[in-house]
Amino acid sequence: MKRYYLFVLLSICCLFGFESIAQPAPCATMQMDSLLRAKYPGLGSLQQFENVLQNKIREREELQKSSRTTLETLTIPIIVHIVHNGEGVGQGTNISAAQVQSQIETLNEDFRRKPGTPGFNTDSRGADIEIDFCLARLNQQGQTMAEPGIDRVNGAKANWTKNDIENTLKPGTIWDPDKYFNIWVVNFSTSEGGLLGYAQFPSLSTLAGIPDNSPRNTDGVVVTYRGFGNALKGNFSVLQAPYNQGRTLTHEVGHWLGLRHIWGDANCGNDFVDDTPRRPAKAAAAR
Repeated sequence: MKRYYLFVLLSICCLFGFESIAQPAPCATMQMDSLLRAKYPGLGSLQQFENVLQNKIREREELQKSSRTTLETLTIPIIVHIVHNGEGVGQGTNISAAQVQSQIETLNEDFRRKPGTPGFNTDSRGADIEIDFCLARLNQQGQTMAEPGIDRVNGAKANWTKNDIENTLKPGTIWDPDKYFNIWVVNFSTSEGGLLGYAQFPSLSTLAGIPDNSPRNTDGVVVTYRGFGNALKGNFSVLQAPYNQGRTLTHEVGHWLGLRHIWGDANCGNDFVDDTPRRPAKAAAAR
């Protein structure tokens, strides 16, 4: 799945206040990205990633000026790996299909800026990103799934560290990332300090030296089961406020598509998207 192309569309349209929608505290995306790049030097630096994307954005803008592009809505099929510890369906970490559906509806409301829906997608600066997310209807063997887009995994563990997720869970359960957007819903270990989720940035095939069996095996997003779903759409008792309205996944999907935090990842930093200015030094110092 060539996600850097989707990021080009996202950057040109400008996502509706990405950081305002959900500020998972903490979001471990940047930490995990640093570890991944250290493990696989062939991925290159994050700055190389940004340079390639900025060139793609300029190329697409030039094509748009000459009316040589065709706008289309892209649909991304999702497989949600619900990682439980043997509970019955709809109990504890083995969340219900209705809770999953409430999350996908929220994700589409945010990325499509659907009118009349809750959230920050009513901001006047926002735009319809023209990306739809749907629960996969067929499994990897081409068979119709009894629960569309849901893969229930008995992980035989009460909770998960990032190390266990990256080295054991993801490689052992991932579906073909060229055909599916993989999301893992887990119970994070308390040793992770209240972690809500994290994503893996896109890999650029233009960078040499990327092992074929490395970043592919971990591609996707991980979210706590207590923050996956929208309490406004159903009685889902495991959801915990204030992260109970589905915006953690919206935030992490932005990272998965290549977006940085709204003011970059440092005081007075840069997110490389022109919808927001760099954070003023005084404002950064006041935080």
